[in-house]
Amino acid sequence: MTELVRELTSPPDTVDEVHGLLDALWVAEPTVTDDDRMRFETALIELATNVVQHADAGDGVAWVVTVTCQPTLLSARLTDTAARASIDADAERQMPHALAEEGRGLAFVRLLVDTATFENTSTGNEWRITKRRGDDQA
Repeated sequence: MTELVRELTSPPDTVDEVHGLLDALWVAEPTVTDDDRMRFETALIELATNVVQHADAGDGVAWVVTVTCQPTLLSARLTDTAARASIDADAERQMPHALAEEGRGLAFVRLLVDTATFENTSTGNEWRITKRRGDDQA
């Protein structure tokens, strides 16, 4: 098992830090398939992008990304110190209407991985995603 953690603050940290974290994971775990990498990485980058774009209310936001690779599972936990987000954690895995101006990111995440959960915590927000390794589809 490999677990890697990055503690970030935005600004100045960006999604590039998460790409670097994942690059290190793929070096440590070279048996992860290209399809599993693409699905997991795309989902995690979408979540990280949401934190960078929406969580900072003007004073910056601290966030921590933890990625874990086990023989049968990829998982990530992203926590932030932002104000409690108002998210429908039970939303369907469907894209919003074609003319909708938001809501595609989280629906996309849910289509890419096996589980995607969200929770308000006493210190901010917590996202968790998991992707079984070797599955053709989430």
